[in-house]
Formats: sequence, structure tokens, C-alpha cells
Amino acid sequence: METVLIGLRLAAPIAEEAGITLLLEPLNTAVDHPGYLLTSSSEAFNLIELVNSDHVKVLFDIYHQQITEGNLIRSMLGNLQSIGHLHAAGCPGRHELQFGEIHYANVIQALRSAGYSNYFGLEFFPSAQPSQGLEFAKSLMNSCT
Repeated sequence: METVLIGLRLAAPIAEEAGITLLLEPLNTAVDHPGYLLTSSSEAFNLIELVNSDHVKVLFDIYHQQITEGNLIRSMLGNLQSIGHLHAAGCPGRHELQFGEIHYANVIQALRSAGYSNYFGLEFFPSAQPSQGLEFAKSLMNSCT
């Protein structure tokens, strides 16, 4: 982790000068990425705090963090200032948002109520026609206004 921190501290001024934001993504090791170093959102948020740059943030992948730690809404809302992007997928299986144990309407409503306005991306493997999953996600976003 010390090496990651050193690298991010060196990269932050370069990102600032270029006007870009670097994203650090914790991944799950239980299903998809065995051996990956950064697994918990708390580790990622701690690193971001230590780097102390508006140009280094966390990519919070809801799918990965559900597998790793749960408490999704609490974790996200307590760290909104450190989140630069969200990824979403059904869990388990990494399929469309309507499949799995995550109640995305609650997640999206909580984020909107808290003022989250950054990106919310979809990163799933379609189990049906891709357009069906996209239409569901679109209707979900529209219904949680």
C-alpha cells in the first residue's frame, strides 16, 4: 500500500496539470480478481485522503463492493467527496441491474438525495438482449428523480 500511495502522490500533480482525474478501483478477490491488492473501499478512501488531491478519486464499483463488504449506501454516502465514478452491475453474476440482490432503486435514490452528481456507469455482462438491460437502467434512473 505504501508503494501505491507513493505512486499516487507522484501522479497527482501530473493529473492536476493535465486537468484529469485519476481513479483508484478496489476489486473483489473472492470471485473475479484473486490476488488483487486493493479490495475494500475503506482502504481506497484512506489512500485518497492521504494523497489529498481533487484529481485522485475512487472508482466505487458497486458490484465488487457488495461482494467484498456490503453496506453499500453507508459506504458511498460517507465518502461522496472521494468518489469520482460509480460502476453498477447485478450481483451475483455481474449481469443487468434488475438481476441479483442489490436493490438499485434504493441505492440511486440515496445517492441522488445526498447530492451525488458524478458519473454512474454500467459494467455488466448482458444475460439477454443488451438493449433490455439498458432500457431497465434508463427507466430506473428516470424513476428515482
